[in-house]
Amino acid sequence: MFKNKREKMLALCLAAFVACVFGYDAVDNLLFQPIANARAQVQAAEGKNQQLELDFQLVEHAQRNLNFVRDQSLPSDPKKASLLYQDWLLERVDDTGLDGVVTPGRAVVEENVGHRIPFTIQATANLRQIGKFLDEFYSSPILHRITFLTINNSGNSASTSRKITVTLEALALNDAPSRDSLQMSDRSHRPKFSRPKLENYFARRDPFRRTTVTASRKPAIAKKQPSVPAVNPQIDSLRTVRLVASIWQKGHREAWFFDSRTDKEFIVTIGEELKVADFTARVTNIDSESITLASNDQSHTTQLGQTLRESINPP
Repeated sequence: MFKNKREKMLALCLAAFVACVFGYDAVDNLLFQPIANARAQVQAAEGKNQQLELDFQLVEHAQRNLNFVRDQSLPSDPKKASLLYQDWLLERVDDTGLDGVVTPGRAVVEENVGHRIPFTIQATANLRQIGKFLDEFYSSPILHRITFLTINNSGNSASTSRKITVTLEALALNDAPSRDSLQMSDRSHRPKFSRPKLENYFARRDPFRRTTVTASRKPAIAKKQPSVPAVNPQIDSLRTVRLVASIWQKGHREAWFFDSRTDKEFIVTIGEELKVADFTARVTNIDSESITLASNDQSHTTQLGQTLRESINPP
């Protein structure tokens, strides 16, 4: 077959080369490739496990929020919920000294959620009583909100009775637990941050009062020009502009500022700019008790009853 020893050596070398090439592929397919596939499966399983753990934490967080909201809901039965909440409103009206009536509306069905139950309060009260009612309303752990509030500014002092109309609504979730009372002092709820009370604020001042300036009939005229011109005092406009209300109006929340020096009102929504004299800031957030403004790469939060100066440069 082979004529000499050299041909035999060449044949052996060729056979060894072929065996190495095809043998390596065979070993790789039979041994190394299954190991690599197993490692890839393990890595994919670890990634899925991490994602499942994250999803589980998100579900737990959502469940805690749902339990908290469900605990604040009125009973799922809209008739029972309406009666209980009307009794609760009447107690708040009596406790705060409002003289008026509470009128329930027809429950509105919210698909896959529950019922939205509207109410209207028409009463007379002074500013301190109004502030006390608002304090008790917003500090109560109930799923409710004020959608509209009007105050007839016919008085000239904080103690003068004014006509008010309050439109509000409460929520009764489909899966809310049944209860016979809305006395919630024994129920756990999230603590709220301490904020100035409107009752105390209205007891000290009347934000709706318009200041009048009486001019002298015979102003004094200088007979001689002063040698040194008088220096005009610098007025800090931010000290007189105060956040007086935050209301839900036509599907969005509005913040109302009032300038007691100029009797000017500023009404802004999220995304708009608030301009007061040389101060300009963009509104980034508005909730029921505060507004957040962004100015010069800084963010400032003004609470109800605070002036802009108190929130931008607090004492």
